[in-house]
Amino acid sequence: NDIASCRGHGIFLATCQSAREREASRELVTLITDAIEYLYPAEPIDEEPAVAEEEHSVSVEEMIRREVEAAKGGPNKGGENNALAQKAVSIATDIKGIVIIKLMRKAFCPVQILSHIMRRIEKERAPLTRYVVRLIPLQTTFFPKEEDLAENIPYLL
Repeated sequence: NDIASCRGHGIFLATCQSAREREASRELVTLITDAIEYLYPAEPIDEEPAVAEEEHSVSVEEMIRREVEAAKGGPNKGGENNALAQKAVSIATDIKGIVIIKLMRKAFCPVQILSHIMRRIEKERAPLTRYVVRLIPLQTTFFPKEEDLAENIPYLL
């Protein structure tokens, strides 16, 4: 994941101590994912009827292959299926002391997520992170082109 992949998505820009970027990004992804799961609860998916209908026409070999794929995290472990399941991912910046966390869905509002995190810190009266110094939410990111600017202005107002 590089910075160009953030286009159109909300991100969090964070600062941390130099050489602590990896720990800070892991910490932030966990913290942001927890906030997203609280604010945007997952809807239960009812897959049982479709599976029951297919069982009669599926071979034992196919059923075993499906179970193995499910246990491994899907056919593209670390790929498309795993990325869709993640709610926030760390973006490589190669800049000392800077961490960027990309929200995987455009429906997630970074400002709302940060407000929830701050309320949680205020309520618990305990630090939730060891490495993060500042956390800045950015609602959308885009290239400095006139078309992108015109497209994103209504979203920000």
